Amino acid sequence: MFCPRNIIQEPSKSVCRGPINHSDVFVSCRMAGVSDRGINIPLVIRRLRITHKEEQIYNVILGKRAGILRYWLVRFCGPDAMNTNVRSVNFNPERNHSMATIALIRHGSTSWNKEGRAQGSSNIPLDQDGINQAKLLAGRLKSGHWNHIYSSGLERAKQTALLIADATGLNVHFDDRLKERSGGQIEGTTEAERIEKWGTGWRDVDLGIESIEEVQKRGKDFLEEIYLRHPGENVLVVSHGALIQFSFIHLVADFPSTHFDNTSLTILKKQDNRWTCELHNCTKHLEHDNNGA
Repeated sequence: MFCPRNIIQEPSKSVCRGPINHSDVFVSCRMAGVSDRGINIPLVIRRLRITHKEEQIYNVILGKRAGILRYWLVRFCGPDAMNTNVRSVNFNPERNHSMATIALIRHGSTSWNKEGRAQGSSNIPLDQDGINQAKLLAGRLKSGHWNHIYSSGLERAKQTALLIADATGLNVHFDDRLKERSGGQIEGTTEAERIEKWGTGWRDVDLGIESIEEVQKRGKDFLEEIYLRHPGENVLVVSHGALIQFSFIHLVADFPSTHFDNTSLTILKKQDNRWTCELHNCTKHLEHDNNGA
């Protein structure tokens, strides 16, 4: 039965309070007069944003009986159900839809890290300490059960990811959404140099720095996509300090700390539409190096 009292409908989206889970619900495209094929909601509509049927379902939504379809879409997919601007990936409806485990890794150290220079999109490689850090992390991860590695394509993250890949036997998938926050004109400068050039209020000057909102959006979009693409799997994600920090703040807003060291390991899981942190900024693999082991 269609119960519109629980949803708010706007031109581009619908928001439903109180998601449900009903494995037998079936909605036919005939409701909108689009085709004779039906849509099995649990297997297709719940994964609307990552299925190859996005365009067909979007056309159904535009039909004259769209209200009922909108209702069920949002009931099963949540507030983002009407977002059809997400890239398609392969979807296997027979796969176990348990939660994915996502491990966020900040790249190893660089010479600019040590000098306090803003790196941003500058393609700075790891220094020798950074290489050693990445090798120690790779040794730690070698004994784990990891299924995939994703990485920023910037050299410092790429080097870190490839060292981990050598240890785990996995291939690295590069994604541009994982790159560091663009620093505009401040890239390559220290805090002292920025103050000398633009004054103590340099943060209020338009220097072409990528906004926090833009960084959070691409980070969140990537993590949500990975969560849906790899249910029940363990995924390593190698990225950068600002990208990890701003994405983390957005997803786990109530966590007491948001600092991330070089090659730190932070583990996120999502359940009941809520992200939780199970391990934060862990660098215990570096303790072995400090102890000479």
